[in-house]
Amino acid sequence: MLPKGQMNSQSQLSRKITDLIKANPGRITERALRDKYSGLNGKLAASEAEVKRTLQRLLDEGNVISRAPTDQERKLHRLSHNVKAVLDLPELAG
Repeated sequence: MLPKGQMNSQSQLSRKITDLIKANPGRITERALRDKYSGLNGKLAASEAEVKRTLQRLLDEGNVISRAPTDQERKLHRLSHNVKAVLDLPELAG
């Protein structure tokens, strides 16, 4: 069990990650989340390790899913052919 303060910061980070994915459907990759948005001065205000750990927990719990981008998303967001998966929320993916 985590201390109360640490649990609160984890839930805040989880909310920030899901809000970011919700605002950018079909655009955010795991790599972009860690590289572009992590860091104490980044949009998520959390270390890369914390972001990675929290994202893995969200994926394991089914609160976030990893799926292949559609051809339309590839064109719209200029995703290269190297991008194999984007992050999405289960209610948006259906």
